[in-house]
Amino acid sequence: MKVSELFETTKPGTERIKYDVQLHKYDSDPKDGIALMKKYASDAMWMLEKNRPIYRGTNRWIGGPGGEISIADPSKSERISSNTSNHYTVILDNHPEMKDFPKRSKSFIASTNYDRAFKFASGEVDNFFILIPFNGVKIGIVPKEDIWDLDIHFLGLYYNITGMNSTFIELGVLSKSIDDIKEYARKVKDNRRNYDEFVREFRNSKITDDILWNARQDLMKVIWDAYSPKHTGLSCETTATMDRTLPNNEVWIGGKCLVIKYTFWEKMVNEYNKL
Repeated sequence: MKVSELFETTKPGTERIKYDVQLHKYDSDPKDGIALMKKYASDAMWMLEKNRPIYRGTNRWIGGPGGEISIADPSKSERISSNTSNHYTVILDNHPEMKDFPKRSKSFIASTNYDRAFKFASGEVDNFFILIPFNGVKIGIVPKEDIWDLDIHFLGLYYNITGMNSTFIELGVLSKSIDDIKEYARKVKDNRRNYDEFVREFRNSKITDDILWNARQDLMKVIWDAYSPKHTGLSCETTATMDRTLPNNEVWIGGKCLVIKYTFWEKMVNEYNKL
């Protein structure tokens, strides 16, 4: 049975998203799951061999009703953060140096760590899934266990990425699109009141008036630099190129995946290692 529908899922308190799902009902034989991996995700067979997959905990079955395995494509959807503003998502999605990265707003957010991901499953194994990206699907990799732990190098100092979101909110910067960020940068340059607010927010013993005045001339350039892969350590890989030993990293997957119930994945691992 194969069904193409839209099913909605949520990560408790943090996102709302609809995914394009093709449901495959392979309810009993793990060999079917192995065959699907060989067909669509052969570059990820090492995940099965070493039992080092990508994990996702959620509060609902992301593949829709029934079935042990689904094919889901988050790129057909849009993810909206609700625990924080969308500032860093909008910036990263539109960053000129991240054109090869998947869009976070159109991705599954997951982890390379079992324990970390299981926390989001509310302690229920039925809410715990394995994500296996198809060959060639882009994977954004965070050098921390959570992007919320990432620091942004802005105006010569480091600020927590969620703290920067809060600062943008305090300054009245909208985050529906990158045009909102660009409009704020324009206002800082052209409007004295906006510039004065910017100065009050960031001036300290290390960020002098000269630094702020120079930033004013092209604030978008300063923002792009602060959120660049060079300063954040973010990287883009596929299952063929990613580090196979990542211990505890948040990742985001921007294309088709096999979504596998964890209990069925265990059966697949056992079956594969018998071959």
